[in-house]
Amino acid sequence: MSKRSPKPTSGKETPSPTNGSQSLWAMFAIPIVLIASYHVFFGSSNDAQAQDHSAGAAKGIVVVDSKAIFKTYVDEQTRRFSAGEAFTEAQLQNGGAEFATEFLRAVNKYRNAGYIVFDRDKALGIPKGSDITEEIADALGVNVELARDPFEAPILKPTAN
Repeated sequence: MSKRSPKPTSGKETPSPTNGSQSLWAMFAIPIVLIASYHVFFGSSNDAQAQDHSAGAAKGIVVVDSKAIFKTYVDEQTRRFSAGEAFTEAQLQNGGAEFATEFLRAVNKYRNAGYIVFDRDKALGIPKGSDITEEIADALGVNVELARDPFEAPILKPTAN
């Protein structure tokens, strides 16, 4: 057996496109998850105490596809990064945190108006007109591709007997 010596390197590793996009995703995902978790578990308790609980029942239930909205945002940032636009890690984290905060503000408008807001992937059956994903995406300035309605009936052609 012969031992091979390792290839000489220049001291810098060139990140593969996969590793770069994964680290880019991680830079956005961490602040988004932290901000969302804070608001869900801690931030909303102060708002709830300040609201009048005697206002009655909710006006309705709406759903938003947060996964599609955040994926669209991250895909756009990845596209910009891949096109050669330079970002510092702080810019990426601050941008992700700011986007997550604006998302929560947009959702909070519905909550404050008396609506219960669910994430689309947690709802089994969604009545027509209850999905506010487009409105939230418009408020955030992203063009989101909406998920297909899983309950839409397929068109069946009769079979010849």
